[in-house]
Amino acid sequence: MTSVGPNLALVAILVYFSVILKVGDPLNFKMLELLTWLGIFAVSLFVLIKASDWFIDSSETLGFFLRLSPFIV
Repeated sequence: MTSVGPNLALVAILVYFSVILKVGDPLNFKMLELLTWLGIFAVSLFVLIKASDWFIDSSETLGFFLRLSPFIV
């Protein structure tokens, strides 16, 4: 005599995963999309801060080379 419980659970799991593979899990997709955009935002913010630091350092060097007042630079 076989029990129906484990077989039914296995069928339910297989149906669940087949639905996910065919349709896709909208909640998981939205979370992945959100994480992607957060990563892009973090990288963009890092590049912006680093570029502004390079710009300030270069303008300071140029100002000293041209003998400008540090207040002007």
